[in-house]
Amino acid sequence: MSEPVSYLRPGVGPGHAIIEVIDALQRHLKQPANSRGYIHRIRVDIKRLRAWLRMIRDHSAAHDWKTTDRSLGAIAKALSSRRDAQVMVETLKWLSKKSRKDNEKHAIEEICARIQFDLVHHPVDWNTVKPALADELSGLRQQAILLKSDKIIIEGLKRTYKRSFKYGNKAFSGDGSTEDLHELRKWVKYLYYQVGYIQAEYPEQYVNERKYLDKLGNRLGRIHDLHLLEERLDELSFQPDCSGAARVVRKIMHKRLDKLIKQSEFLYKKIFKIHVPGNKNQIQMVFLPVVHVTVYYLRYCGRLWRCFPGRWKHRE
Repeated sequence: MSEPVSYLRPGVGPGHAIIEVIDALQRHLKQPANSRGYIHRIRVDIKRLRAWLRMIRDHSAAHDWKTTDRSLGAIAKALSSRRDAQVMVETLKWLSKKSRKDNEKHAIEEICARIQFDLVHHPVDWNTVKPALADELSGLRQQAILLKSDKIIIEGLKRTYKRSFKYGNKAFSGDGSTEDLHELRKWVKYLYYQVGYIQAEYPEQYVNERKYLDKLGNRLGRIHDLHLLEERLDELSFQPDCSGAARVVRKIMHKRLDKLIKQSEFLYKKIFKIHVPGNKNQIQMVFLPVVHVTVYYLRYCGRLWRCFPGRWKHRE
């Protein structure tokens, strides 16, 4: 592979896109903590920040990006217990809409009522979380302004692509685990957000490819939510007043899981160009090379050959 030459776009540094996310999150923190979707918005923005950090984390001697990434991860974890309970309630409501039998709907309502009661036992210490997050955002914003090298975007995207491909191969190999699916979900989301930063500068580029990533991320997210629910059902199955309902809900859940996993595997193979039955053209790619995205972002020309060995073929 020949190394791409990097040119800095006049007036726009690689930290430009993330500063908008930081500013929006800082404004959101000033809203009431009990407002609808408050925790969800914070967790999503933290994922967007961590996705950006993964593009540049190994390329700065002036700032320890890995430490910032770990700090943001710890803050997200502090919100996870309450958010997980909220997700389980939302997942149960989704299952209820998919169910047609009265006994299934009754069992779902019974489990939902129990988990809603559990929400009371997962308070968030906002007096600790908000100042900690505000400090991280302030420091990250200052460093993002100082960041001047665009070459890191290329390396970061390649790294995220390779991780996504690796965990997808493991998850759909036949011996894949729940943890492999969980890792694939995280890295597909990182790739989705990273491409989104570039698309913000060039909105006409890679609209369909990003939609495929979004569809895959949503299905993997639903699989993760169902696995969270399954863990809670395992606990409730030992309680006499919930064991019967837990068995019914688990049966409904597994039917949906099987379907979602098949859909996710199909989308993964389509995006990362692994053989899909019925697809005769194995050279034309659905998700064009990630490095090609950076061509539009950095606006340089040149020949890029096999940035991902054995997977990509580039046209001259």
